[in-house]
Amino acid sequence: MRRQHCLKPTVLFLLGAGLVSPACVQVEPKPQIQRAHDLVRESTGQTELYDPYSAPLSNEDLEELLRDGLTLAEAQRLALVNGKDLQAEFQEIGVAQAAWVQAQLFSNPSLDLLVGFPEAGGRTLFEAFLSVELLELWRIPLRTAASQERLQAAVLNIARRSGEVLAETRNAYRLACAESERVGLAQQKVVLAERALAAVQAMQELGRADESNVNRVRQPLLQAQLGLIAAQVAAEHAMADLAVLLSAHCSMAHVPLLDRLPNDLESLPDTEALVELALVSRLDLQAHEREIEAMQLELQGEGRDAWGNVSANGYLERPAQEGTSIHGVGLGLTVPLFDQNQAQIARAAFQLEQSQHNYAGARIRVAQSVRQQATRVDGAARSLRLHQDEWLPLAERNLTLAETAFASGTLDLDGLLEAQATLLDTRAARIGLQLEAATALADLESAVGRRLE
Repeated sequence: MRRQHCLKPTVLFLLGAGLVSPACVQVEPKPQIQRAHDLVRESTGQTELYDPYSAPLSNEDLEELLRDGLTLAEAQRLALVNGKDLQAEFQEIGVAQAAWVQAQLFSNPSLDLLVGFPEAGGRTLFEAFLSVELLELWRIPLRTAASQERLQAAVLNIARRSGEVLAETRNAYRLACAESERVGLAQQKVVLAERALAAVQAMQELGRADESNVNRVRQPLLQAQLGLIAAQVAAEHAMADLAVLLSAHCSMAHVPLLDRLPNDLESLPDTEALVELALVSRLDLQAHEREIEAMQLELQGEGRDAWGNVSANGYLERPAQEGTSIHGVGLGLTVPLFDQNQAQIARAAFQLEQSQHNYAGARIRVAQSVRQQATRVDGAARSLRLHQDEWLPLAERNLTLAETAFASGTLDLDGLLEAQATLLDTRAARIGLQLEAATALADLESAVGRRLE
């Protein structure tokens, strides 16, 4: 009776592992996405964020939300939930998750087959070689750890980017509010210029003014009308910029903004306390730290690659002549005689040192940015208070005095018009100061990495 020969159990195990393990691999980034949500909630207070596992917001749903107007809170929510650019960036978590899963996998074993046909006839020769790389058992832990650090860095970067989107949305909303108010002021200027022209034309009919007086008043009306057109265009552009952040397909030109610009700013903590808070809160700094950890692990991995490769081989031969099959094991070595991976080790070391210097520079930039933005917020707050406490009341008093003098006949129409224009210009300056205060606060919060209100 002919004996049956088979591969040793160890070789069968290696072959089975190579065939079965890929079916067990899954790339599931949901826990990491949830961690990004938690980080955003902690740093910004926002509870809703893009979830790739939930149904997307349809264009019809978005238009229905915008129908009755838009608050700042609603704009921020839509930017986080519906912003297409942010949704695209969230895929980086899946990319990093896939890289982490891949880092844990063994290389596929190689199987070489040889079939020989004797010229004189007889039994066919059959040979099989199965090779498995052994040093991967030593390299995979470092590779996996480095990929894990990069996965956490990706989560931190996405959470940081979400906070930046919030700041951009706040600034875009405030700018749209400011442009809308400027349209209102431009309309008031047109109304005043029309009234002035009507008054001079009435005086012309009475013989108290001539054509030159009419033309002199008509020119400010034309300037006011041009200013209104420019203000309307700027307002539509601001709303379009906001629509991009919200990923709104529909026109938002006629969507009312329900929140107004802030009238004042709350007092802030000490600047140096904000600097310290930023250095521990900025998620991009934390991500950079993770990148450095990954690069340190990769440097160690390059050192291990200097050892070359060691493969275990399973061998099976059925000879052409009658007789028993032959099986055995072997060992394959790559001798690192010429290439000992010196260049790759040096490159990894340089890249690590480069990243460390970049990280030190990033901390300095964060600290100085916080100081700059804190100074900007303080200046904006003081300017706004000065305007509200002194400049605007002064312009309002001057207009009241001008109206009284005009009614008594001691002030001509030009003087009254000048006082009215001065008040409108003062109110326009107030809009600019309010916008600067709101924008400065949003930029400070972005520099610190946390909400300060």
